[in-house]
Amino acid sequence: MSKFNFKHNWGILKYFMLLIFLLGILSYIYLIRALAESNSMWYVNLDFKSLYSWMYNWQQLIGAFLGALTPIALFLANEKHQKKQKKKAHLLLLEKSIVLAINNLCDIDNMLHRFISNQLYVAKQRIAQETANNQYSAGQLFVPLSSTFSFSKELMDETTDSSYLENLKLDVYATSKELPLLLKDLDRQFERTISLNTQMSIAKLIEPEKQNNIFLINLTEFEKYLHSEVFGHNIPVYLRKLASTLIALKKMNELGLTKWKETFPFKPPYNEVTEEKMREYFSKEVNNQITKLQKNFKSKLFLVGEETDISKNYYI
Repeated sequence: MSKFNFKHNWGILKYFMLLIFLLGILSYIYLIRALAESNSMWYVNLDFKSLYSWMYNWQQLIGAFLGALTPIALFLANEKHQKKQKKKAHLLLLEKSIVLAINNLCDIDNMLHRFISNQLYVAKQRIAQETANNQYSAGQLFVPLSSTFSFSKELMDETTDSSYLENLKLDVYATSKELPLLLKDLDRQFERTISLNTQMSIAKLIEPEKQNNIFLINLTEFEKYLHSEVFGHNIPVYLRKLASTLIALKKMNELGLTKWKETFPFKPPYNEVTEEKMREYFSKEVNNQITKLQKNFKSKLFLVGEETDISKNYYI
């Protein structure tokens, strides 16, 4: 059986302390009255018999008073317990959602790498062969579709009561909204490249070799874009945000909100200095998490403090 923690159950204890205080007030009022009615000096001849008689006569009122306050105290204690359980369930659900988002990002990363090593590689080989045969290359090619994990708005709207976690959560939520737009834009760019090449091949405005070389250059540029922007920036940056949020959530679930605030006793307002201290505190665990995840990702992942190849000023 767990011990009763006075610090963590202060919300319940304060109502019982209030009850004791009110009883003390009633007793004090009677004492004043008894002393005022006494003919002898109160400090010599205190009327304890009268006090006992008063307590006996008022026992029903005191019992009714206690009886009325008890269900209120129990109701408030139950409300506090339910709120605590709801908060715990919210944090656990949020943690599971972060794990699902990491798995989804891993699937997208592997899917795009397979696209390069399989479809795009085969397409380039075909273009080279058709160029050697003095033929226009106008085959069909597309970026595979992939679903993206979406965080529930209701889940994100509910607060964690931690400014640091709220900032991480909002950053992850915003980036998760950008991911499907990124994939849609990749598909649009690639489809436009294929369509333009098909139109030029049908029109036969230039020789097959020149047209095929232009097509090959466009495909190569698209592949470079994937490596530099998507694999070199978008995926590792999003993964680092997810890992940072996951580790912080696990810590809060382990400590609970009260101990969390005791562990990080930073006074408001929340600012960059506080955020940097929090980031530094979790950096080792986050880096360990990223290192473990690296074996599942084809893209090179970045640890806390490392800068991506796209922007040396970008820092999480």
